[in-house]
Amino acid sequence: MMKPRITRRAFVTRTGLTVGAAALTNRQDLETKLDRAPRLGVCRTYEWDRVQPEMRKALDEAARALRADEFELPGRFKGLRESHTAILWYEIARSLADEFTRFPDKLDPALRQRCTDGFALEPKDYVRAQQHGAECRAHFAQTLGDYDVLLAPASTGEAPKGLSSTGDVAMNVVWTLLHVPCVAVPAAKSASGMPLGLQVIGRVGDDARTLACAAWIADKLGSRA
Repeated sequence: MMKPRITRRAFVTRTGLTVGAAALTNRQDLETKLDRAPRLGVCRTYEWDRVQPEMRKALDEAARALRADEFELPGRFKGLRESHTAILWYEIARSLADEFTRFPDKLDPALRQRCTDGFALEPKDYVRAQQHGAECRAHFAQTLGDYDVLLAPASTGEAPKGLSSTGDVAMNVVWTLLHVPCVAVPAAKSASGMPLGLQVIGRVGDDARTLACAAWIADKLGSRA
């Protein structure tokens, strides 16, 4: 039986956020309060073309309500999603090399295809993807400038029906590769009544401020969600 895994991406409610985070991580320093309204940058990311209209509307309305500024990632950050995919597939293939070689028919077809794609990648492609992530990671804090956090879609749209997929992860993997803390906050509802979340993104290691900013944003957007 797999043990529960604590990740750095959380979903915010308006109460108990920092207390809950501190309890899960045994870090009391996460209970931080803001001494001013945070400066927010709205980041549409280089994956904006994949975002559905209802999520675009939710972000635009939240940006107006929060009086957030438009923020654009520099050109070096373009292609991070593809770099993440290369790293993921390359490592998946090699971690499942024994199963893929001896029992390919027992693997889920989608997973088997990922392994096939991963083995097709050259080591130099994997190294290049790792270097791209490291370069952007090193520049991210400086790139934010005076902004405390960024605000971006938490997904491309509402959750898909059924259990076959959790949906398009394009809005998540870039931040995962950058190793930054992300917190999802409820922002609106789709026409079918499903929640639409936005994510608050902070600097590497700045978890406490990111959580505090997310709580502030959740409180401001509470009546809308």
